[in-house]
Amino acid sequence: MIRAGIAVIVGLVVWVICATAFDYPLRIALPGYAAAEPQLNFTLAMMIARLALPGALPSVAAGFVTAWISRGSRRAVATLAGILLLLFLPTHFYVWHKVPVWYHLIFLGSLPLLTWLGARLRARTAQN
Repeated sequence: MIRAGIAVIVGLVVWVICATAFDYPLRIALPGYAAAEPQLNFTLAMMIARLALPGALPSVAAGFVTAWISRGSRRAVATLAGILLLLFLPTHFYVWHKVPVWYHLIFLGSLPLLTWLGARLRARTAQN
């Protein structure tokens, strides 16, 4: 149980670190991204890039690390996915009018799905 709790905490930390680390290349590579970010005034390309890099990859990484530390505990991975969703629901509610509905649905829907995908990737690497 303690291992699972630590795994969830580390998973959250990994998510934040990865999201931050993947956001920096977007600021450099996409013209206007850094200026658009504070107001969430993104172009379609910016939204897609944002969903992929600081959105999807951190969820996969967090799920992988949580499964690794917890030795494949489904409960730990589910807890992480639930916490991520609960953390982002208020934020997306607050900025609902600033980006299209499809953006919110993809991001929020991907949190549990990609967290589980990361855990499955860990299970596959552990089998080999």
